[in-house]
Amino acid sequence: MIMLLAMIPAAAGLWSDMLEISVRVKTGAAVISITSYKAYGFKELRDGRCIASDASVNIGDNGKTLQAIFTGVGRGWFGWIGIVISNDGSFPRSLPKLSVAIVPATNFSTSIFLYGPFRSPGNSGVWDSVDICLMRQNMLSSGNPFPGNMDHYSVYLEPGYKAISWIFINYTGSESIEQVKITITLNSP
Repeated sequence: MIMLLAMIPAAAGLWSDMLEISVRVKTGAAVISITSYKAYGFKELRDGRCIASDASVNIGDNGKTLQAIFTGVGRGWFGWIGIVISNDGSFPRSLPKLSVAIVPATNFSTSIFLYGPFRSPGNSGVWDSVDICLMRQNMLSSGNPFPGNMDHYSVYLEPGYKAISWIFINYTGSESIEQVKITITLNSP
């Protein structure tokens, strides 16, 4: 019995030299995507009211791109595209301003505004009921379509938070264009 007890430490030592431990660690990720949008083009002023028309909008399968098509673009036309960007992942991520491409590119200019972070964008003052003519007037007079809210170069999104981006598209040409295609891309992985 004594001899068996004396062999246990040696046997345990040999066993531990051969022990291999495998561990797999899985981490989370930030999942940044476009989750909502608004797209309005200026149609006309009627009885002192700004009348807007909607655009045809498609969000890409991965939620990283949005394409809007406006029709009937002519002298004095402008448009606004609003986007809610959400972090539905488990890690925070910094979101820079978006990239915008316009076809045809001639006679169009853009301004990009980024607001947030918000837990509930509906209560933010930059998403609820918007007036595209008032937004344009505010932008021309103060440089910001929503003067009480700060426009950011980037927004740090914690999990469950959202940012709102508004893109102003201005047509400076004089000839009518049948349609304009705007593609907006998230600059975040």
